[in-house]
Amino acid sequence: QGHLVRRIGMLGSDGKTHKFVLQFGIPYLTRTDERTSQLHNVIDNMLQKNMMVSRRYLSVRASAVVPIAQRLRLAADESSHYSLEDIYCLEQSSQGLDPEMPNFFFNNQVTSQLRAQKNNEGLVPN
Repeated sequence: QGHLVRRIGMLGSDGKTHKFVLQFGIPYLTRTDERTSQLHNVIDNMLQKNMMVSRRYLSVRASAVVPIAQRLRLAADESSHYSLEDIYCLEQSSQGLDPEMPNFFFNNQVTSQLRAQKNNEGLVPN
């Protein structure tokens, strides 16, 4: 919705390249960013109390978001992080399934319902 994103890398004093996302066309600092950060911290605290999660080294970290200008911000972009969409697609592919199948199913169901509704409306006399 009018947002422009650019990925950049900066060489840190530790010799590592740290990746960031420059996000243009968004509010300076939204309350959503604050709430999301708080939610990540709460979830991480709950996960760390679970023994199985700790053994698997799973965690949820809040990303650093730095406001640069009124409609420009810099957000940390970790290459080791996976989105839920990435995880879903990897899982479906490992099982030999098409990740887009639910979308096709939904579209077919909606289309058939719309056609049925249109046909029923055509049968009703005015």
